[in-house]
Amino acid sequence: MKEKLVCIWRKYSLLTMISFYFSVIGAQADSIQTINIKIDSLSKLYSVSTLKDTSLYLVLIDSLLNQSRRQSVSKEHQQALKTNVLADQICLSKIGKFHPTYGSICFNYGKILVDKGDYQDAKKWYLESLNIRENTIGRMHGDYANSLNNLGRISSIEGDLIQAEKYFQESCDIRENVLGKSHPDYANSLENLGITNKNLSRYDKAEQIYLEVKSIRENTVGKEHFLYEIY
Repeated sequence: MKEKLVCIWRKYSLLTMISFYFSVIGAQADSIQTINIKIDSLSKLYSVSTLKDTSLYLVLIDSLLNQSRRQSVSKEHQQALKTNVLADQICLSKIGKFHPTYGSICFNYGKILVDKGDYQDAKKWYLESLNIRENTIGRMHGDYANSLNNLGRISSIEGDLIQAEKYFQESCDIRENVLGKSHPDYANSLENLGITNKNLSRYDKAEQIYLEVKSIRENTVGKEHFLYEIY
């Protein structure tokens, strides 16, 4: 029992150290070989084997994804892509393609490329994230709905409003079932659906949707919130 507890403590300490190390210094890790060397050295320090322990790499990938998101928010798009590519390489070599984490990597590619204004490539990555998520976590999941919602936005930008409506409608249906009608994400999908119907000149349907969004936001964020005030 004591040996088991020691093993758990060592693994927890290593996970914490890896997460901290790459959240602070991760930007300097420019190759998968460099990362493997650093992980091996940390593993030896805590006497933990990394050969079959994917949880160590999942922690690392999560740290790299968070770093990539921060870089994208800061408009460092090339660096964000570089960091995401590194997470991609680690995931494919250590975990595999058909894993929810790879779906998150594909989704992050899409978000970065949208921020860059590269909608065509972003769409490819969102479609890939949709495929991965369908085959790993299933359709009735919030992350699958997120991929649908962002594909709907790109379809709207491209002027394909019929396809956008399909994406937004499915996203709404999933979020209603998974999160409930009072959740902000459901209201966001519903709002996108309303905008699409307005752009399709379906004004009566759009008005009904806007009234539902307004009611949800009144009960969640309140009348003083800017999201409510736009209505």
